[in-house]
Amino acid sequence: FPLEDLARSAPQLLGLHFSGSPGQGSLVELALGQATTRAAADRALAFIKTLGKTPVIGRSSPGGFVLRPLFFYLQAAAQLWQQGVATEAIDGAMQEWGWPQGPLQLIDEWGVATVDQMMGQLSDYFPERLIVTTLGSRMMAAGLTGRPGGGFYIYSDGVALPNPAMATFAPSRPVSREASAIVAQLNGV
Repeated sequence: FPLEDLARSAPQLLGLHFSGSPGQGSLVELALGQATTRAAADRALAFIKTLGKTPVIGRSSPGGFVLRPLFFYLQAAAQLWQQGVATEAIDGAMQEWGWPQGPLQLIDEWGVATVDQMMGQLSDYFPERLIVTTLGSRMMAAGLTGRPGGGFYIYSDGVALPNPAMATFAPSRPVSREASAIVAQLNGV
């Protein structure tokens, strides 16, 4: 989120966002605030390179360079699911398209509460483009908080299986033509 919201007492604040866990991810986003000096940016860049990571440099903005597009991706997946598209169809389509895991499994991995909170914050910045569904709050109320306790999937011996408890939230109407067309297109049908 914009560094300027945090930087009132430290105007030269800059941000480092590790893609994945710091020990595993290869990318580090370097977010520069409006008052970040060149010297501070250079020190941060040297630090990133010392860690053996690849820097992605950008201006401070809501969600940053990495998370903002990712949350629009997660939002689209949740909307498709709410329109009746099966969990495995959504995630399978995205894995066939080259993603290492599907968006619904990613929501489970991060935790439903974390994703829901971050989507709520981003929707404050982009109210016309990011409409947060009520699915996350309804899942949390039912105790479906994501991994390891289960969410879109249940996890057993390292295998993710569609969670039958999610049927409680399935739409009562059939899959929309638009949602079916999107999944078919992603699957190359």
